[in-house]
Amino acid sequence: MRDTADVLRERALDLAERDVEAFTAVTDAYRLPKGTEGEAEQRSRPIAEAVLGASRPPADVVRPPDRSSTSPSGCCRWATATW
Repeated sequence: MRDTADVLRERALDLAERDVEAFTAVTDAYRLPKGTEGEAEQRSRPIAEAVLGASRPPADVVRPPDRSSTSPSGCCRWATATW
């Protein structure tokens, strides 16, 4: 069970780091110049891509981890039944 907890903790830390990076990309995209119509048009794609990228880490939080990395016993037994 300790191994499972270690795996889940590492996964959570990785997801938190990815979330920070994704949110930084969104804020950077919104900081792009928008003074002219051309600049506004050029920043719309980076914003859309950054927002899409920022949706992935939270989606991965609710996605179960790889079944091979957890045991069907202990704290994760309830989750493995739905994978």
